[in-house]
Amino acid sequence: MFSHEERVKAIQLFLKYDCSYAATIHELGYPSVGALRKWYKEYLISGELHSDYRKKSKYSEEQKRIAVNHYFEYGQCYARTIRLLGYPNRESLRQWCEELAPGARKLRKSAVKLSQDQKDDVLRKFYKPRTNRKKLAKDEGVSRGSLYQWKNTFLGKDFPLRMTSKNQGKQKELLLKENEKWLTDITEFKIPAGKVYLSPLIDCYDGAIISWTIGTKPDSELVNTMLDTGIATLQDQEHPIIHSDRGAHYRWPGWIE
Repeated sequence: MFSHEERVKAIQLFLKYDCSYAATIHELGYPSVGALRKWYKEYLISGELHSDYRKKSKYSEEQKRIAVNHYFEYGQCYARTIRLLGYPNRESLRQWCEELAPGARKLRKSAVKLSQDQKDDVLRKFYKPRTNRKKLAKDEGVSRGSLYQWKNTFLGKDFPLRMTSKNQGKQKELLLKENEKWLTDITEFKIPAGKVYLSPLIDCYDGAIISWTIGTKPDSELVNTMLDTGIATLQDQEHPIIHSDRGAHYRWPGWIE
């Protein structure tokens, strides 16, 4: 991708700056560290850079244009373009962008718009063990700040940043889809008139209250009415799992069946 003169100039500057990759690339604006290392290795072995260094690309000009256009149209994310098209490697795509659209990569990260499903997918990657979150943000075409904003929005500011044995189960619950897992329990309130009992049904996806009942007795009518009301809100394809403390209230035949 670079002419013989450009490569010679890079090696000369590299030697002048005591083999500093950063100083050379900063002044020239090219190449990558990997390319410069390869050129320098060739120079050490043969004492020169061959003029026929460039080899014919296995990709056509049309394929290059398709890849570059996809990169700019879908959030300027190398990983997304390579994953969807199946080619090329990251360094080749970067060079194609510089060649066919120089200077166009300076798009603000905040300009990248992702759907809710895409954000959910990114959050799942966010909590995978040994995830490099800086690299994740770069691969997805967003800023690191956006990752933490999404985490705070969907999981809460107090939710731990790392998966541990204590919060792993909760994280899995909170990263579910709507109406996949519900929570329920009975809470007792003491008021001047006596005791009242609240039985809510909560969706793990967003904390929404699906249904609730209140009564003066923690009996089967209280929880069964709550369950029937919650089931009535479901679509035909939705079959949530209900998590409770497995007390006697949730062992009536209607619950078990």
